Formats: sequence, structure tokens, C-alpha cells
Amino acid sequence: MRKSIFAQTIILISFLVISISSNAETRKIKLTGLVVDAESYRPIENASFFDADDNLVGTSDQTGFFTLKLNVPEQGEMFFSLKVKKNGYENFTQNEHWGDLEGNTNATFYFGLKNKKLRKSESFSELSLNSDNFSIDKMKSDLKKIAEKRDFLNEIEKAKTGNDNPYIIVDGRHLLVSQSGYIELKSNNDLIIINNEKYISAAHLNENISRKKIISMSTIDDGKGTAVIFTRK
Repeated sequence: MRKSIFAQTIILISFLVISISSNAETRKIKLTGLVVDAESYRPIENASFFDADDNLVGTSDQTGFFTLKLNVPEQGEMFFSLKVKKNGYENFTQNEHWGDLEGNTNATFYFGLKNKKLRKSESFSELSLNSDNFSIDKMKSDLKKIAEKRDFLNEIEKAKTGNDNPYIIVDGRHLLVSQSGYIELKSNNDLIIINNEKYISAAHLNENISRKKIISMSTIDDGKGTAVIFTRK
């Protein structure tokens, strides 16, 4: 009799554990996107995607397209990690920390993997949220824009090489540059305010300040100047 009651208790506990586990609520993150070579932007087929527990969660097709789903807890901020692997390329890990988004979430990632034999281009990733109405054509169009942006950033770095100028011109575009970013200007006549004290035109900026001295900079709209530079805290 005691054995029977004990067995029934074990069965009941097991049922409750299974029931609780099956009723545990999660949110789904649906990720779609493209995997390409970081230098040529050509699609990479059979790239593998792994979650934080090294479970295979998806692969890319011949166009570089992939789609996969991840589960996160129903409440709280959303954390997840995604590792991309492909023979001949360096592994790439994307660690994400999102806010407490309600319900299921859709997002598009663009991954550029670095070829182990080439050292010119670095791996990259770009994220686009709320991409529930995605299409291959739109993703290819977005990837083209990403490539153009990255190519432009590379041209900026080339223009910065061998000098310490905060004002440069790249592809006919007038730029105010720091060590880590840039602001696009209209022309060399744009006025830049230094430490909120004096205005200097972009054309004469290089004569008055070096790029390495810039601590921070931002755009302004005070009716006179275009940007402000701070060289001291």
C-alpha cells in the first residue's frame, strides 16, 4: 500500500514538473539575413549558425540567405548570442542585449565574414529591427547600401593617413573628422565653434587645431555654426 502511494506521488510530481516545463512562456526572435564575404560581398553558402549553447540553429543557402528562430524568456531584457562559422573564414560572434520588447520580434542581420587568406577587410555585422516584411531583393538593396557606407569609411581612413587634419574632403564631400567619427559639412565655409568660444571656418580649421586633440564633437543649429568641437573637458 505504501509502495502504491509512493509510486503515485512520484508520478504526480513528474506530471507537475512536465506540466510546468511545457507551460513555461518564451518569446521568439526570428532572424533573417544574408551572409557574405566581407571584401567581395559575394554570398556565402552553408555558413552555420550556433546559439550560446553551441546548438546548430540554421545555415545559409546558395544566395547567402538564412532564417532561424531563438527563444528568450517571456519577460525582462533580451540577451542572446549567435556564432557564425564557415570553413575558410574567421568565426564571428554576435552578442546582443536588447530591451524588454513585448511579444515576438523580427530582425534582419547582415554578416560579412573575413576570409582567412585575405587581410584587407574586417568582419562586420549590421542589424535592422522590425523587418517582418523582408524580401531577398530588399535585403540585397540594403546590403548594397552597407557596402557603399563601408567603402566610404575606408576612403575616410585613407584620407586621414599621414596627417592630423580635422577637416578633409573625400569624394567631393566636406568632412569634419575625429579619431573615431565624422560629421558631414556643406562646404569649406561652414563655421565650426571651438570649445564654445570662437568660430573658425572649415577652410582654416587645419591651421588651428589637430585631429588628435578633439575629445568630442557634434552638430549644432545656432543659426551660425554647423558643428562644435571640444578639445578639453
